[in-house]
Amino acid sequence: MRKIFGFILISFLTQNVFAAELNITSRYVKKAALDPMGNIWAQAEIVSVPLIRQNLVAPHGGGAVKEVEVQSLYTDKEIFIRLTWIDETKDTQFSMTEKFSDACAIEIPINSGQLPSFIMGEKGNPVNIWVWHAKEEGLDFPPAYSDYYRKDALHAVLKGRPTMIENLIAEGFGTITPLEIQDVEGKGVWKDGKWNVVLKRKLESASGVALKKDLSFPIAFAIWDGGSKDRDGAKSVSPWHILSIGRAPAIEMPKDAVKAGERVYLRYGCVTCHGREGKISAKNLNAQGGKVPALTYVAEGFTGAELKDRISKGRSPEKEDVTGPYPPLRMNAWKSVMDETELDNLVQYLLSLMPKTEGW
Repeated sequence: MRKIFGFILISFLTQNVFAAELNITSRYVKKAALDPMGNIWAQAEIVSVPLIRQNLVAPHGGGAVKEVEVQSLYTDKEIFIRLTWIDETKDTQFSMTEKFSDACAIEIPINSGQLPSFIMGEKGNPVNIWVWHAKEEGLDFPPAYSDYYRKDALHAVLKGRPTMIENLIAEGFGTITPLEIQDVEGKGVWKDGKWNVVLKRKLESASGVALKKDLSFPIAFAIWDGGSKDRDGAKSVSPWHILSIGRAPAIEMPKDAVKAGERVYLRYGCVTCHGREGKISAKNLNAQGGKVPALTYVAEGFTGAELKDRISKGRSPEKEDVTGPYPPLRMNAWKSVMDETELDNLVQYLLSLMPKTEGW
């Protein structure tokens, strides 16, 4: 009998087409300063990175910021990353209930050569997060961050700092933790309806990820628009792209369809709900069955064409209790997010997860 199979890969609205991974090159300069408006940034190439709404888990939200321009420079000792995005209002105050500040973040995997979930990493596969918050000079700013899933994560009030920078580590929702060494610096300037923010850190750091010349590594981005009430998980995000310091060799992409599909699976964070090789069934509050089904037997429920159609159109989970809350994990249409090749490769990878039988 044909299995009835529903699954959630990850849930985002589909404002933008991501296409292939973008490569951001960090160019060498002898000297650079923490000045977002400095003339030296004319020497750095600009890469426009599309963003989408974070709609994987509550609190869902974001989507007001459609893209962020990324540039990078490095010196013998430091790396600088500049983020520029359109924001018609300058939001620099925070009241926990009514006012929310603008902010941005970059995310880098801790473990070399791996693609964890870009949604805060995963257990055993953490990410390093550099966060900048807008803040008026001299203004007391309530909690540097709050974690929706862990209310005791609120920071103490920090006084007298013109901006608020954090160097964090996470390996899944509810695990955000400040690193012991806070060695990330940042500065933001709002001008003509745009934020221009520079984050910098020493290449060789005693905390976070070790970076060096001629190194390529995954990087993801997040933007919070305070005027749209973005905070916590309500933000505009990107999946993994690549940042190359100096003349780092390009990361070779798999040519085999199944291997390429596995990279798509990891790059878009499907591992968040389904784990490595699709073996995990994440809990999904008030969804029928209470879980996001594993993907190992997807080939029994769908043909390749049917599977592609399901991924393209998406699916909303049914409530177990119709009077209860809507399940926090959901899957929206991926058709306008993934390009056709990524979609085809992902289907091939999912079909390959079917356990192999030995003989008859």
